[in-house]
Amino acid sequence: MGEEILATGAGAEQHAVDQQVAWSARGNPAQMALLECSVFEVFFGGARGGGKTDGMLGEWIQHADIYGEHAIGLMLRRTRTELIETIERSRAIYSLLGWKYNETDKMWRATNGARLRFAYLERDADADQYQGHSYTRLYVEEIGTFPSPAPIFKLMATLRSSAGVPVGFRATGNPGGPGHQWVKARYIDPAPLGNRIIRDEQTGLKRVFIPSKVDNNRHIDVEAYKQNLRASGSKELVSAWLDGDWSVTLGAFFDCWDSKRHVVRPFEVPAEWMRFRSMDWGSASPFSVGWWAVVQDDFETDGRVLPRGCLVRYREWYGMKPGQPNCRYHSQPVQEDFLVLFGECILIHDGEELPLCQWDLVHCPPGVEHVFVGAGTGPCGVLMIGSRRHDEVHYPVNELAAKYDASVKVPTDDPAEAYADWRTEEWRPAANPLPGSSAAGGR
Repeated sequence: MGEEILATGAGAEQHAVDQQVAWSARGNPAQMALLECSVFEVFFGGARGGGKTDGMLGEWIQHADIYGEHAIGLMLRRTRTELIETIERSRAIYSLLGWKYNETDKMWRATNGARLRFAYLERDADADQYQGHSYTRLYVEEIGTFPSPAPIFKLMATLRSSAGVPVGFRATGNPGGPGHQWVKARYIDPAPLGNRIIRDEQTGLKRVFIPSKVDNNRHIDVEAYKQNLRASGSKELVSAWLDGDWSVTLGAFFDCWDSKRHVVRPFEVPAEWMRFRSMDWGSASPFSVGWWAVVQDDFETDGRVLPRGCLVRYREWYGMKPGQPNCRYHSQPVQEDFLVLFGECILIHDGEELPLCQWDLVHCPPGVEHVFVGAGTGPCGVLMIGSRRHDEVHYPVNELAAKYDASVKVPTDDPAEAYADWRTEEWRPAANPLPGSSAAGGR
């Protein structure tokens, strides 16, 4: 594929052709690498200002030019507002090529018949609407805005072609956002410097992270852009934006939280360790009780050493009252297990109701939307086991959950917005002592 996409003027003289560059990757080595990459799954970017959106739009031009009417693409953003900006940028490029845009269908049709549709996925459940579709290219802009990879994986199943076109998934993103941890684990951690192909152990498919930073982008005033970013946030935030520093944890209650460091496998707590309990009414649940032990001397477990004085949370209990939800209807990119210790409750998951009673055990996979509602005549206690971070939770709108006052009115990834009108002040005087983890922790 050539480095430049040329648009030819219709009023040219016989020996002079008026050509205008509609899009070019020349001068941006990251975009050039994107165009040359044939790997099935590509994460492009990892920092602010690297020309990520232009890279996606240019990659589609190349794909459409090669495969013509058999090229069928879908480009997604999380919200409608974000999608508008991407569409406007596409107008500036594709219009010069003579492509036609259908405002109703949000779809570009190239002169050779290739089609690219734009859509937004505000709720994870919206991914189900694409079952049965077939695409040769799937683009997800700012993939870190998705708290869970579940809807993304569902959409990957639409990548197929009866015409034999090589299909592919392309995503962009920056550090931070509700999906920071799962994006980092999938694309950054296996090869932090990027440009190294990783083979998925389960599927055998290949994926690669192609870094693109602001210094790669010759179409903007780089220094002015950097100065604007430095004036927009903390040192850690700016480092994440400019340098693609995925090691920072933005927006967490404990910004030093690291599951690999602070969570260990369950072990028998020595009888001589001092133990105590703590209780918090919480910002989400009616109550949370934690059981703690203090490490007496350096203690080795699970191949690690817990230092003397380390606090270990070895048990926890969340509860709810009849007819009241324990929190807002939500999803998160980690699995959880729930054991009903006493009483009765209803589990609403993915829009369905499941009655539960004492000793019922439920496994909740990553990305599944859920909430518990108290039932019966007395209180209910549920043991919740898992690892959670507040900046990874997504709160969708759900009609069934709204029946129990458990749904937000507007989708959000911000807990403060989700619980702004939650019950009364007596229900939410403080935050949880730990971000939802019931495993043992060390500092």
